[in-house]
Amino acid sequence: MDYDDMKIWNKKFSDCSDKILSNCVMSSAQRAGVFHDKLLSLILGALVLLDSTAGLEDAADFLCKNASSDWPLPCRNSAQEQISKYVFGGTFPIVAWWPPTIPVRGEDPAQFNAYVAANFNMVMPSDRSSDRCDPTNSSADWQASWAYIQDSIKFAWMHNLSSLVDSYRCLPWGPPNVTSGGSAQGPTATFISTTYKHKITLPEIQWLAPRLAAIPGSAGILITDDGADLVMNEVAETQWMVANTPSLFPWINQCADGSEWLARAGTPYAVPELYSIQSHPGVTGRPAAVAMAQQQLGTYRTWIRDSLRFGLQFWPLLGVGDGGDVVDLVSSSLARFQAFAAVAYGARGLNWYCFGNGLWNFTTQAPTGIYSTVADVNKRLGHGMLAAAVVQHSEWQGVISSGWAVADGWPLTPSNTSSTASNLIAGLSDDLLVGVLTDPSLPSGAAGQAITVLLVVVDMRVDTTPAAAVSRTVNLAFHDGMVTHVDVLGDGSSTGVQASVTLGGGDGVGILLHGNQDLLVAAQRLRRWGYAGVVPSMDNVWTTQYQFYNYLYKDRAQTTTLLANTLAPPSPASPAAVTGLGADGFNLVLLADHAVPSPQQPLDVALAAVLNNAMRGGLGVAVGVALNPEAEASIAHWAAAVGCHPNFAGFVLDLGTDIDTTNVTQLAHLQNATHAALQATPHAFAIATTASASAVIDVMLMEPVSTPLVALSIPPRVAVHAGCVPAQMWNGSIASAHACQGAIVSELENLSQSLVALNRRSGMASHGGGYNLFTMVDPCAVQTRSLAQFQTYMTVLHGAAGVLYRPFTACGIPGLDAAIHTANARLTAWSDKLGVTHTALRQLVSSTSWSVPGAIPPSVTGASGVVHALPADVIVGILDPVRHGEVNVSAAPPMLFVIDARVEDTSASTRRIPVTLDAATVAGWTPLVGDAEAGFPSCAKFVLGHTALVHLEPGEGMLLGLTMLQPPTDAAPSGSQWVPQRKRVGQGKS
Repeated sequence: MDYDDMKIWNKKFSDCSDKILSNCVMSSAQRAGVFHDKLLSLILGALVLLDSTAGLEDAADFLCKNASSDWPLPCRNSAQEQISKYVFGGTFPIVAWWPPTIPVRGEDPAQFNAYVAANFNMVMPSDRSSDRCDPTNSSADWQASWAYIQDSIKFAWMHNLSSLVDSYRCLPWGPPNVTSGGSAQGPTATFISTTYKHKITLPEIQWLAPRLAAIPGSAGILITDDGADLVMNEVAETQWMVANTPSLFPWINQCADGSEWLARAGTPYAVPELYSIQSHPGVTGRPAAVAMAQQQLGTYRTWIRDSLRFGLQFWPLLGVGDGGDVVDLVSSSLARFQAFAAVAYGARGLNWYCFGNGLWNFTTQAPTGIYSTVADVNKRLGHGMLAAAVVQHSEWQGVISSGWAVADGWPLTPSNTSSTASNLIAGLSDDLLVGVLTDPSLPSGAAGQAITVLLVVVDMRVDTTPAAAVSRTVNLAFHDGMVTHVDVLGDGSSTGVQASVTLGGGDGVGILLHGNQDLLVAAQRLRRWGYAGVVPSMDNVWTTQYQFYNYLYKDRAQTTTLLANTLAPPSPASPAAVTGLGADGFNLVLLADHAVPSPQQPLDVALAAVLNNAMRGGLGVAVGVALNPEAEASIAHWAAAVGCHPNFAGFVLDLGTDIDTTNVTQLAHLQNATHAALQATPHAFAIATTASASAVIDVMLMEPVSTPLVALSIPPRVAVHAGCVPAQMWNGSIASAHACQGAIVSELENLSQSLVALNRRSGMASHGGGYNLFTMVDPCAVQTRSLAQFQTYMTVLHGAAGVLYRPFTACGIPGLDAAIHTANARLTAWSDKLGVTHTALRQLVSSTSWSVPGAIPPSVTGASGVVHALPADVIVGILDPVRHGEVNVSAAPPMLFVIDARVEDTSASTRRIPVTLDAATVAGWTPLVGDAEAGFPSCAKFVLGHTALVHLEPGEGMLLGLTMLQPPTDAAPSGSQWVPQRKRVGQGKS
């Protein structure tokens, strides 16, 4: 192909989002009615089999795919098995986009010879040439083109290159009378050029793939470029190849993440386009290089996590330039760094973008300045001992850094040796990135088993200049007793449990550790939860499937804050019961302890139904697992069976039992279970509950570091507070109810303060992170609607970042469902305003007849801040804004959380509550609620005056925003309203 034709390879990244959005998302009219009229039955009936024949599109009325159909379960989880059937199985594949011209028709061999000399082990035969696009000569053209592709594959194989075939072309693949009728994503109802290159269709795959499979050296076919998730024909093409030509790889490039659909279709590799590193004009120096490298590592972290989640192997495209949108790279250190760092983050292959212009200059017909660097990287990663070790150690655990901050990196420096990384590495030179890879064929097990762990060590010294930083000798030390000996797979040496290696800027090397079971445990401890143990969010669960195909929940107010309800074992759960939870404002379903089915029935059909109904209703699902000796096996089973489902959200551990930190056996089961969950499903949650604030902190800080998400049971489920009997919170006695209300406030106060102290001690607060407060609320334990609401709103007042509910529908409490629906709607609206990382409780102000721990009465003297007067039985929390972990009263005025503290055994009438505020500083107030269903989750207006009026039922709460006069700027703020003084209750635990 000539240069003009080659220019079509240039990526247009601005089109990527358009391509994603045009991936056949249903129209609003279709979406609104798809579950409520005959369209649903039509689609489900017509599209049950995604791998059927070319007539599929007609039956679907040209909808791109039935994205609401049941997700196929159990999961495939067979990437390694599939890859072993490929001609390149057992190797580390390295290829380049925009390939060289393969000289089988007398072309100049210079490009191809340079490609071979650059140590690639795979090439991309292509025939996008426009001179074959004459529609009057299509028969001769397609045959000539097919002959060219065959000859190219054979020629490449003679030079030890397997072939991934580019399928984009203006010609059909095969005789037009055989391959016509198939569909592919492309322009509609418009004019196209005769040179337009179409995506391959299912009939063309059915013609081409068997013929390619018969040619030695054939490796795969490009299904789509610049994809996200897959449209229907792409799913069908991939499934057809998996079933009929298993020796060929269905290749899918991704410019956005739709990995769940790749896994569903059955392709074993995620191939994302990751081009953060480029040589932009005017962007020079080490800081710029580090910034680009950090961004690149962030994309690696995202994609390796998704690859782990869906059982895919990570094979990224890395940018060295295309002469257009991706600026040609000149920095040798950045070229090396992005390749070796990709392997450190678990990459199972490399695809350089591009050979054309990036590594080969078409003007001079000679290699570019970066060519020799890439050739050297290819040689070391594609051949020899390091390549073999990378192939064997295919399970990524984490990375360690002794230089600038990296995504998900464990720090380890001479001044910071207390990191978890020190469990694996005893000493490390500065400015190194260490990727930790394990062998999946060596499971945790019997003591004394020989273990190997591969470290990919990368020099973090990068710059934008062509020349790399000079080579240096770096040292690593390991733990005697855990490591028996060390092999350096590159330029270096080892003595005992120490290694010395020579590295230039961005360079990498492999170090193979030999040891015992403790070595594997230390490596596995590096794996982290997707939410980093800090702020669990449903964003960790949601995928492209959720974002693009959001049916019933599209126009519903949504939050990433966990709002969960518990279902009994899923057998009686109807579709309406599951989707109804979403309509009630929940986004997470907790299933009671779920027994593993018999080997004869590997998949629980009822559980699959819950997951699929949750997918259509916009909910995640966490499966209950009892903490017993079988817990690890149960987690492994469920992860393998349903962990690939896009709405699988993890595990809830011992749902009916709180963790007793004095019970050694239960703690051992908890540690084993959370470790198993972290290894199997790091994107998800492992949820446990405790009965006290101190126990929450104990479990958060337990070793090993695979800490579950810990929720405080509300009301307290142990009798630790005088006068409060958890099983009898309401027995007709107001005094008993008040005692338990006080117990709830006391536990929440202690936990909130302890978390603030923990976040400050850990240093996370200053980075906008930190451990958050979660509660597991039990409405049935309090037996009244007023107390049920009180415990929910009181947990939110204290900064709860998530509220989980034990089962409550069977309690028969009048009006409770509606009250919790309202609470969920409010928590959704407040989720970005509350929580220990957003606000700090300055003071509780109370007018109750019973003693509220830590509260003071309202006062006109200002002791109670802006709150000067309250009617009887009201509690107000004054919440100050938090910025970077510290209270910052100049950032915004405080907010008020008002709770009606009345206790009633029946539904009492709503009352009007006046809250008298400081007239000197308060200009107005706003209830922070709106009408989300009507499109207004909040309103930008306030009520003038200093008396706030709220209407609440017993136990109900409301968040108020205050509009206040600007404090003086020429002096320090004065008045109690500007100087938060938090009364401390107890010492908390940190």
